[in-house]
Amino acid sequence: YVFACGLSASDLATCALVSKFWRHAVQSAPCWRSILSSDYGIVGAAHGPPSSETEGDVPLAPCTAYGLWARSDYGKFGATWMRASRAWKAVEAFLDAQDGNDVARSMRESLCAGATEEHIDTVEAQIMTLLGLDASTKLPVAYRAILRHHDGQDLLFDRERGRTEASIRTAFHGLFGGYIVYDHCVNVRLYSIQRALDTTTWLRNQGSPVSLHDTHIVIAASFNFSKCFTMDVCTGNIYCATVMGNDPDDSVPACPVSEKDGEHDAVLRWFEHYARLVDADVYDFEELQAGEDVTKGLSLFPVRESPFGTDLPAWSAPWRRVDASVPPTPRPVAPTDGSIPLLGPSIAITQGVRVACAAVMLAEHGIRRNGDRVVCSFAYSVRYDMPSMHELRTLGCAPGSAADAQLDSRHWLFTDGAGKVNEVRGKAVIGLHPHLQQAADGAARNPFVYQSQTGPTVVTTHMRGGFDFVPGTLQRPMGPTFYARCNELVLDVPRYVR
Repeated sequence: YVFACGLSASDLATCALVSKFWRHAVQSAPCWRSILSSDYGIVGAAHGPPSSETEGDVPLAPCTAYGLWARSDYGKFGATWMRASRAWKAVEAFLDAQDGNDVARSMRESLCAGATEEHIDTVEAQIMTLLGLDASTKLPVAYRAILRHHDGQDLLFDRERGRTEASIRTAFHGLFGGYIVYDHCVNVRLYSIQRALDTTTWLRNQGSPVSLHDTHIVIAASFNFSKCFTMDVCTGNIYCATVMGNDPDDSVPACPVSEKDGEHDAVLRWFEHYARLVDADVYDFEELQAGEDVTKGLSLFPVRESPFGTDLPAWSAPWRRVDASVPPTPRPVAPTDGSIPLLGPSIAITQGVRVACAAVMLAEHGIRRNGDRVVCSFAYSVRYDMPSMHELRTLGCAPGSAADAQLDSRHWLFTDGAGKVNEVRGKAVIGLHPHLQQAADGAARNPFVYQSQTGPTVVTTHMRGGFDFVPGTLQRPMGPTFYARCNELVLDVPRYVR
């Protein structure tokens, strides 16, 4: 078995021709499991490709499984097929786990069946004609693997163009979630390959404010084009297009670009990144515009810390919902150069009032450089609530002096990467003085949430502050005013953006 370790599958096949003894040794060699993982992305029990009698959980000898994959139509995808499959399974399991959630059910039902190879080939030829590229140019295998599982979303909003309230609701059921800050409304859905072609054609013909590079197509976008993700069909790299009239070359990378020749898997790494976050329940469903039920969708303001910190585990690492029997991936000791910052949540509890703050980079507004510094904008969300007595005891926090409290004023300190301090003081938040009441034990939370945004700021920016609360109400205070702090939140961009 020693001679077999480190050899490729083709080398092992050659060795198996030497004699019956060598053939038996090669077929039972333990290295087939690692070759299955590296060549076809099979992690755990060996199994056959889709649409075969040995698909799924039917256990096979690793050597037998490898042969089935190599001879199947899926063999050309290599490891990207199973990478896409496991990421999709994590997304599906996340949506299926949201019991009684109409939005999650709508999102799950909107996922189309996988596209056929013939359909992808047909639309691919039209895309290359539109972009003026040679007919021999092929879409990245990683993108094809994503579409073969689910060919985007089919939302009622797109079919009825928002003519009914029911269809307007589905405008906020985009797979990649969103946020609303003032009049800036974002909710990104995944396009089918046909819609990617149609939308790219329309945007190019209409002279849209969305900045499109010559070799880019739109693969996911908000219903109002306030945020669009574009893919370079030649390299597979994915970008967030700018919508403020900037040059197309100013588009912001959505994940580290593919640098190795022939790699072209950036679009899949982007999708895996999103799937990892929803698999870890980092995001939650809520009204993107507080008080507007029609805007309920998946909010991109993190409500939980990522279990893998600011870095992403290797693609072969276990998924929480897909690999339930596998221990969770340990948090890395330190991030690598490809780390992706997760902006929050920052949580503090003062006298029974919990303040949670999270942020998201507004990549669609573009970035600019000031010497060696990066300048960009961020949206942030602040939520207030008063946890129940049971939850406070569980968290080891002391309760407040009253069972309710009302906000009086706010105080923010923004210290940007150049050392400039911007201090903000004022009454209320978005013109309101939210009145909080302590939740009963076992009752659902009823937080007050508001969103705002920074102006262009030099990163890295440190954001901290707090809020003056009065026990009881402003009209009938039950005690002295107290300061509910907001722990520091670091506003930063990924290193690959820098």
